[in-house]
Amino acid sequence: MAGRASVRIRLRPDGGFGFRPGQFAFVSIPGLTEAPFSPFSPADGEDRVEFISRMNGPERPFAKLKAGETVGIRGPYGRPFPFHAFSGRDFLFLCDAVGMAAARPLLIESAARPEGKGRTLLILLTDPGEDAAFAAETAAGLTGVQVSAAQGLTAFTDGLPDPAGSVALLFLGRRPLIQAGQALDAAGFDRESIFGRIEKRMACGIGHCRLCAAGPVFTCLEGPILPIRRLIPEIFAPGTA
Repeated sequence: MAGRASVRIRLRPDGGFGFRPGQFAFVSIPGLTEAPFSPFSPADGEDRVEFISRMNGPERPFAKLKAGETVGIRGPYGRPFPFHAFSGRDFLFLCDAVGMAAARPLLIESAARPEGKGRTLLILLTDPGEDAAFAAETAAGLTGVQVSAAQGLTAFTDGLPDPAGSVALLFLGRRPLIQAGQALDAAGFDRESIFGRIEKRMACGIGHCRLCAAGPVFTCLEGPILPIRRLIPEIFAPGTA
C-alpha cells in the first residue's frame, strides 16, 4: 500500500507488456470491473508493469486484490510522448499528487537523455498531509531530475526555465490545468509547447465509446498527452496570439 487511499499493483503479464512513456492500459478484474491506468514503472521492463492509483471510482475494487490473483490487461493505448521532437529542450513537469503516477515514466525518459540535451525540472503541487506523502513516494528514486515543491499555483512561476527553450507538461486536475496553462502562456511559453493530460473516463481505448472526447479530440486515440489548446480549446482568449 502507498498511503491510506492508494494502492500499488505489480503485474507480470503472460507474453510481456511493452509500452512507451505517455501511453496507458486497461486493467480488469474479471466479471467485476475494468479501469484505465497509466504505468508507474519505467518503460524498459517488458516482463513486468506497475501501476499506482488513489483508488477512486471504478478503481476501488483493485484495493482488495491479493498477491497471486489473476487480472486482465489490454493495451497499450494512446500515443507515446514525442521526445524526439524536442531534442535539446528543457522539460518542465508540473504535477499534483495524482498526476505524478502518470508522469513518472516520462520523467525517467526525459532525465535519461544524453548529458547536455536539456534539463528536466519537476515542480510538485501538493497539499499538506497525505497528498504530500503520496507525491513524495511517486517522485522517489528519480535521478537526473531537479525537484521542487509548491503549495498552490500562486508561486510556481518563480524560477521557471527559459520559456523560449522549454517544454511544459502539466499533470493536474482540470481547474489547475487551466490556471497553470494560462500562467505559462503569460510567462512566454510557446502554446504548442504547453502539454496537458486530462484524466477523463475511458472505456474502449479505440475512440468508439466517445467517453474520452475533449471537444473534437478523442484522447484515447490522439493523446492522452496533447497541447493544452487542443484539449481545452477555450483556454486562451479568442484573438490572442
